[in-house]
Amino acid sequence: MVENDRQTLAEAFDREIDPLAEYATTFDEVDIDVFGMFLKDVLESENPTESTIDSYERSIREWTEFMEVQDRHPAWLMRTTSNGSSDANWTKRGTPNERQKRSSGS
Repeated sequence: MVENDRQTLAEAFDREIDPLAEYATTFDEVDIDVFGMFLKDVLESENPTESTIDSYERSIREWTEFMEVQDRHPAWLMRTTSNGSSDANWTKRGTPNERQKRSSGS
């Protein structure tokens, strides 16, 4: 789909092509991990299995990487360490094995 087609479609529905574009600066300025909030406040309250948590974390990571390539904010701040690796809050939960050890008290 070419850009003109996108614009025509957006206008047909009285919508913007990129409705979040006007908030891009705000997303960059606010230091809040919205995906981390979701994982903690919504997902964990449902007591999901480790594989479900891992699936969500993988999806978040892949979405974040995709949006980075698009030079767009994925609706949260992904920090980068001095060596170039991501330092996102939700990754600090540990690997599935580390979480299993913590939950079993090992």
